[in-house]
Amino acid sequence: RERIVREGAVGRVVGAMEQHPWTEGVQVEAVGAVRILALEHGAALAEHGGVPALLLAMAEHVTSPHVQEEGCGAIRNLAAGDEAVRRLLAGSEGAGAVLVAMKGHAWHAAVQEEGCAALRNLAMHDNCRRRLARKGAAIVVRAAVKGHPAHTGVQRHGKALLESLSHRAQEEAGPALQVEDRSRAHQTSSGRLNLEAAAVSHTHRVLG
Repeated sequence: RERIVREGAVGRVVGAMEQHPWTEGVQVEAVGAVRILALEHGAALAEHGGVPALLLAMAEHVTSPHVQEEGCGAIRNLAAGDEAVRRLLAGSEGAGAVLVAMKGHAWHAAVQEEGCAALRNLAMHDNCRRRLARKGAAIVVRAAVKGHPAHTGVQRHGKALLESLSHRAQEEAGPALQVEDRSRAHQTSSGRLNLEAAAVSHTHRVLG
């Protein structure tokens, strides 16, 4: 993974996102690569402009459940990492992008799970938690919990987030930062890949 980063994959993926903002196929693959790289290289992504590129992709492809799922997953992983990256997301309407995704794809369980987990991580930042409360995030999350009663991930992250937003002790909500399971990070729309192969594959598809 370090070799991939050293060879400039982060910069190339972000560059492709910026060059092809309206091409859904490119954005799905690129945002998927960002989601994987964010597990360990959030700071590098932020340095290369990955956050605004990610938010633009979600805004331009708001009707695509694939872009929205990958985007929420990327925000989830970015927000679980470096505090500076979490502050950047909190100040750049990362939470707003997640709420839009959840409202627009209420039927899509994966979008709801990733959205709840992303908001849960963002809520660890005091300013972002207050902003979520003002934006009515609790209403969106309650709808997700109610709409997907049998989905373990939605229930776990949604209920934990609601506790956080209601100012209960965060220790009761379980682990503070919810990086997604690495085995799930490897799973893309085209199948299960290992972390390095997934990043390379996404990069090649974006650049191809």
